[in-house]
Amino acid sequence: DDGSDDDDDDEDDDDEEESERNWITTLQRIKENDPEITWLCGSDMYTTRDIADEWWEELGGAIANNTLLGLVNLCNGILNDQKMSLLFRGLQRSSSIEAIQLYHNQLGTVGVQTSNTC
Repeated sequence: DDGSDDDDDDEDDDDEEESERNWITTLQRIKENDPEITWLCGSDMYTTRDIADEWWEELGGAIANNTLLGLVNLCNGILNDQKMSLLFRGLQRSSSIEAIQLYHNQLGTVGVQTSNTC
């Protein structure tokens, strides 16, 4: 055994930790109404598929209170019905969002109905 499986596991753990750090940093910047954060693209910044449900709800609340964020792009399998419901509870109160892109997600009737309430 050359230990290569262990190396792959370590790299996966490092990627997950970096993804979580990026998520926390971005969430904090949105909460602080950082003028440099005018759009959110989940698929480029971190592996949002692995983010805990409560963080989706926190993101929705942060976006609702942010006055500079204009575009939210959460595409390519990032959202499911559960995450969509959590996110949109806060997102629907946002006054700054001009566009929301949700292409290629695994949304059923519940997810689509949730997005239509905004």
